Amino acid sequence: MAILKQGFKSMKISPLNSSVSSPLKHHQTGASLIEVLVAFLIMSVGFAGIISLQANVVKESFDTNQRSHAMWVAQELIERIKANTAGVDSYVSASEAVSCDDEPEIMCATYYDGSEIKKSTQCNSAEIAIYDVWELTCGHSSDDTDQSSLSSILLTGVSVERGGKPRSLNVEVSWSAKSVLDQVRKENRNITDEDAEQSIQSVMYF
Repeated sequence: MAILKQGFKSMKISPLNSSVSSPLKHHQTGASLIEVLVAFLIMSVGFAGIISLQANVVKESFDTNQRSHAMWVAQELIERIKANTAGVDSYVSASEAVSCDDEPEIMCATYYDGSEIKKSTQCNSAEIAIYDVWELTCGHSSDDTDQSSLSSILLTGVSVERGGKPRSLNVEVSWSAKSVLDQVRKENRNITDEDAEQSIQSVMYF
């Protein structure tokens, strides 16, 4: 018995080699890597969704600004017509012939031509009508004014027509909707500015 005890004491049990990895440890490492990849994928999809949503919000905001500005142009034109009722027929004809490539021969308001301030010219009712329609449709170029243009959006038309009732006018302001143009271009569909045109109409009495 003493010999057996002595033998047990002399035996040395070596610890497991720490360099040998446990299969369970490998399994845990693999699971952690998969979790990281899944989390990264979810975050990527989330960020892409946020970016897309933000882009849509910007487009909708721009379209809202377009409509608000068009409403302002229509109301401003109505107020100017009320202040110049003698030139009603001239507003109708001017809206049919307005061209943003050509400035009115007579500028009926003080403006800056890029070098100095030009005083307004004394205008008759017809000349005022021509100037009003041109200014609200086209605005001033950067060479003509030191102030921001009245037309901050690309208007496709300002129309003034005789209404169905006596002493009434129909005022219509139209523009190209950016969101519509962007959508059809994304879908590779053929479209013109007229196809994306939107408008508002107002009826005035004088």
